Formats: sequence, structure tokens, C-alpha cells
Amino acid sequence: MNRRTGILAIILALNSCTRKNLGDENIKILLEKELTVETLGVYWHNDDAASAKNFEPSYKSVRLYDYEGVKVLVARADFADENVAFGFKALLTAEPRNVFDSDTWYKPPYIAGRTGKTVVFAFSPNQVSFYSPYVLDAVRELLKSAPAGGELSWHREVLPRQNRFLDAEFYLPQEYFHGVAVENLYGAKYQIKNSIARIYVGRYADEVNPKTRRETIARTAHKQKFKVMDFPGKVGPQDRGSWWQNNKGGVDGVMAYRWLFFYFSNFSDEWVMEQMIQECFAQMYRVREKALAPP
Repeated sequence: MNRRTGILAIILALNSCTRKNLGDENIKILLEKELTVETLGVYWHNDDAASAKNFEPSYKSVRLYDYEGVKVLVARADFADENVAFGFKALLTAEPRNVFDSDTWYKPPYIAGRTGKTVVFAFSPNQVSFYSPYVLDAVRELLKSAPAGGELSWHREVLPRQNRFLDAEFYLPQEYFHGVAVENLYGAKYQIKNSIARIYVGRYADEVNPKTRRETIARTAHKQKFKVMDFPGKVGPQDRGSWWQNNKGGVDGVMAYRWLFFYFSNFSDEWVMEQMIQECFAQMYRVREKALAPP
């Protein structure tokens, strides 16, 4: 075997490893083709393509498989940091879900796992209920090659656990409240009396941004004819908040405390919302060494 033939043999061997089928001798899930980022968009369910784009994934591989007419897509994507990767995985598989080991979640039609800044996910574009342990194994195998990352941001721990929906935690790189952009948000969904409420907690690198956004949102709500009322600070002059009745019959509120921003959405009344604010500060006390340290 000459040198050129040897190199060609190595390349073919590597290709055969990376382009392998899934399954065993009885069940064969055949690799159909590699997809580009541009063609991936047509395979998403509903509006998930637009939602996924908000997380700015950097796709490293996208493969389409076929199992007796059922299409299966398996993809790996990297993200800006661990929080954004967590948010992308939560977008696909949070609330409610089944949990496997190796931090892998399943919520039909998606299987998704995260390691550090990397998410590997799989789904069937044409058979929502399709599930295979061989696809789960493929997700796990791709995760093994991803580098481990650091911890998620501590401000997720400020979210109260009381009345929280199971598996309802999420992360958003950016969200708009009354037209005002707020970044770096952890959130969760809650059952509050007869209302389904949400709490968002954003963390900034200074105290000016939360204060400015709180004031702008309250001012915009007032211009939109909501009756905006202030509530007294909980821990002194450094926290300020406002609340108003929304057009759904519930109560919304916004608050800033040092480098943290809070938005409370669709609570049953202002008294319950204030109780949950107290829970936020109780949670913050549990992580006070991180919460009180300057950014």
C-alpha cells in the first residue's frame, strides 16, 4: 500500500465512523444525508425554528436519518455560554418532561441533552410521537465529545420554589416587557390561585440597567393607560417596584434591586405578588454570598 492509498483508506475509515447508521441488526435507522443550517429550518415543528434562532445556535452537525419512512433529525449546536445552552434545551424539552441520566430530557417530539455550552437534540419531523432508545444513545454519544462547562448563573436560584410548576424553569437571552428589552433572564411558571403566573429574574453587571428598565417599563405601562402604583421597598432604599392590573384580569409588577431585575406576570392579586417577592428575597438570602458580591 503506497502513501496515497494509505491516506485514502484512513479518510474512508473516518467517514464510515462519522456517517454511521443507528440501531442494530434488527432495527436499522439509516443515515440519509447531512443537512445545512439553511435546510434545517424546514424540518422544525410549528414556530420552533424562529424561537430557536433567538438563541443563536452555532450548528456543528445536523444529520437526517430514515427509519421505514419516519425521518429522524439529530443535531449538535454550541452556544455563547452555559445559560444560553440551558435556555435552548429548556425551549425544546421543558415542562413537563421525562428525565434521563447525563442531563438528557425528553418531551415529545424532542430529546435534548446539554454539556457545558453544547446541546445535542433529536426529533422526528414527520412523526411527532416517534421515540427510539437508539436515538437517545446517539444524543448521549455526541454529548460525550462535548467539553464540560462551568456553572449556570446564580440568579436562577433566586426564583422561588413555592407553587412552581414541575420542570417549568427556562432561560431567555432577551425578552420584551411593554416594548422594553431586558436581557439575561431566568424564569419559571407558577400556579397562583386560579392564575398561571410567571416570574422573570434578570442579572446585570451594574445597578443602573435594572433601575433604568424598571422605570421605563412602569412609565410605558402608565402611557398605555394602566393604573400604575408603587409598592414600598422590602429591604430599604435599594429596591423599588411598581404594579398594575393587566388586561387579562391579573396583576403585573416590575422591580429592581441593585443588579437584579424582576418582572412578575399575571398574578392573581398584588398581595400574592408581594408574598412571592418576599420569597425571592428569601431565596436570595440563601445565596447571599453570591448575590451580594459586586458583579
